[in-house]
Amino acid sequence: VTASEIEELYEIREALEVLAMRAAALNASGKDWLNLEKIIRQQTLCEEQDSKRSHGELFRESHEFHQEIARLSGKETLTQMIDMVSDRINRFQWMNLFLTDRAGHSREEHMQIVRYLKQGKIEEAIAANQTHIRYSKDTILNLLRRKKDLLYIY
Repeated sequence: VTASEIEELYEIREALEVLAMRAAALNASGKDWLNLEKIIRQQTLCEEQDSKRSHGELFRESHEFHQEIARLSGKETLTQMIDMVSDRINRFQWMNLFLTDRAGHSREEHMQIVRYLKQGKIEEAIAANQTHIRYSKDTILNLLRRKKDLLYIY
């Protein structure tokens, strides 16, 4: 995996998720946002009760948020494309959550995005999601530059 591949995948992910979020904002109901908020709260509660949760479980929960937004878009092809890009990103995305202890912060960012969506503040939600995605990309690239043994990168 190269740094340029990571950058390209994150650019694609960001563009696709912006499309998904705009479509989800048109298609989803307040009930959908409340349900997504409930899922995030449940994840936080589980983490507080069990600090020994597996990395796989934490990773799955983070990924589930973005999949749900894609699903709420109602666009099957877009959802498939997001899944395809996510599958490629997942090869190194774990570094962002586990080497930086970022799972809790990521969940808080997800909650803020949902708050904006519930309030109908689509552009704010999109900007928050873009910041979230870019932070993840930058963190991974910085980790790889410092610790080249984590993954072959040039």
